[in-house]
Amino acid sequence: MIRLETRPELSRKGFRQAYDLAHHANFKERRCPLGKSGHMCCPASAGANGLSNPLGRVLDRKKIGPFVFVKHHYPKLAERASHSHPWLHLTMVRQEHYCRKLGRRTDNYQAGSLTFLQTNDSHTDSYAPGSKCLHVVIPSEVEQRLTRDFGLS
Repeated sequence: MIRLETRPELSRKGFRQAYDLAHHANFKERRCPLGKSGHMCCPASAGANGLSNPLGRVLDRKKIGPFVFVKHHYPKLAERASHSHPWLHLTMVRQEHYCRKLGRRTDNYQAGSLTFLQTNDSHTDSYAPGSKCLHVVIPSEVEQRLTRDFGLS
């Protein structure tokens, strides 16, 4: 789905400069500036608890009612090839930024951004070194209830 290119200039030290150059150069083309090649990655697979093996490091995980809140830190460039989640998914970028490709569209999200993925939306993610995000898992039973109660589809 996404062709990842070799990007040796994306060392930790030079990441911000390379990102800024690629971001501005690719703005109209909407290519992900965080991509690199030689990247072999399997789709995220849900474990027994329904949550996938996360990229980066989990800082905290809390379940409040049916929702699961997970704080992640990505100390180095972290990428996940095309995958989907069997739940609604919210992401709040707390520090740095990340890139998401969804269909033909590629977007870059800065600190303060809030993103939403529908259930089973196939996408790719690339998290910049130093990124921190809060991910919120909204289980399918909540989506089903919203659909039933409010006629959302």
